[in-house]
Amino acid sequence: MNKFKIRTLLQLLLFTLYVVWLVLVAFRIDINSLMHVASEQEDLLQRILLVFSLIGIVLTSFYLNTLKNDQTKEKNNTKSLLAMYIVVAIMTLYSTDIAKYFKSFI
Repeated sequence: MNKFKIRTLLQLLLFTLYVVWLVLVAFRIDINSLMHVASEQEDLLQRILLVFSLIGIVLTSFYLNTLKNDQTKEKNNTKSLLAMYIVVAIMTLYSTDIAKYFKSFI
């Protein structure tokens, strides 16, 4: 049984290396060009992130309201998910300021 686990682990590691190698080969992107594109499209990306996070907030709120009182574990998980969406929405609103702050160090 132990040899089987080791063999499975090695196969998984090899598969992960192949996937990482394929991603690196497929997406030969220069970091500077990626930063340039991101700086050009920052308003559009900010709006897309904000829309997705607001949709997530609404759907999670609806799901939280449909849970019954005896589903306390699921309610706690949903509350933490809702808090995560709210944090993402707040970070998205201030993403340009955060990006400028980090860019000043680079």
